[in-house]
Amino acid sequence: METLLRDVRFGLRSLARDKGFAATVALTLLVCVAANTAIFAIVNSVLLRPLPVPEAERILMLSNRYPKAGVGDLNQSSVADYYDRRREMPAFEEQALFDTVGRTLEIGGTAERVTGMMVTPSLFALLRVTPALGRAFTAEEGEQGAEQKVILSHGLWQQLYGGEGGVLGRELRLNGVPHTVVGVMPAGFNFVDPEVRYWIPAAFSAEEKAAYHSNNWHHIGRLRLGASLELAQQQVDALNRANLERMPQWKEILINAGFHTKVEPLQDLLVREIRGALYLLWGGAAFVDGHAAYVGVTRDKPDFQRGPGWTFIYNDP
Repeated sequence: METLLRDVRFGLRSLARDKGFAATVALTLLVCVAANTAIFAIVNSVLLRPLPVPEAERILMLSNRYPKAGVGDLNQSSVADYYDRRREMPAFEEQALFDTVGRTLEIGGTAERVTGMMVTPSLFALLRVTPALGRAFTAEEGEQGAEQKVILSHGLWQQLYGGEGGVLGRELRLNGVPHTVVGVMPAGFNFVDPEVRYWIPAAFSAEEKAAYHSNNWHHIGRLRLGASLELAQQQVDALNRANLERMPQWKEILINAGFHTKVEPLQDLLVREIRGALYLLWGGAAFVDGHAAYVGVTRDKPDFQRGPGWTFIYNDP
């Protein structure tokens, strides 16, 4: 302790003798601390804090992979897989498909292209998030002929209708097609893509429901209490093996392509591409912060990184 106090007194005397240098040191420390704090806030919000939905750690993504066919990891699945897995994988309490879409709508008298998300009606139950106004989609609205419904983000509701409470039941045209407004999401709600400003139901034809390996959708599931990622992986592996035997005409092709389905936490996938860069940036800021402090008290002794899914279609006979 005596040595520490002596070093502190030495540093203070050094700074007092050169007020210009003292001001430079103080300003440097202030900038470094501010940078470190800002970068930690980004790391915390992007990497450390989970998705803003209840028990987000139980949400997993199921992705079809074909490594021997030279196909990258697109993290997508098919509609047929979704229907099979909902029936055959009890490890999940709910599953859903989603994908971002672009639709044109009129805002302030001008047609604008606005990002939305097409989802199976099960998505909101899986996320355990309910609209602040109105309701989520019903299962019936996930069938063709009943899907022309829309749920608005809080921001789009404000922009289009000025926060008017009577918005429910109003008609909104997306690409010229009328959709009935059935709900408005809470302010600040965001899932996966912050640019999404509305949600519409996904409705599939009989052909789509039977087309395996037409991988154009993101597929997620919420684990049941007591279930594990390992159990979900075992169940999807067993289902894939059963499907290979059920459709032998495709078995050799898929085996040669290395086909398998990867199950992994959704949160990990969302940050995989930027995790290393953010930690490196944070570490660099911390190093600069500490180095600036070291130089400040020893002036006299210097030292020292999506698109559409790959389609490999076959129909269930």
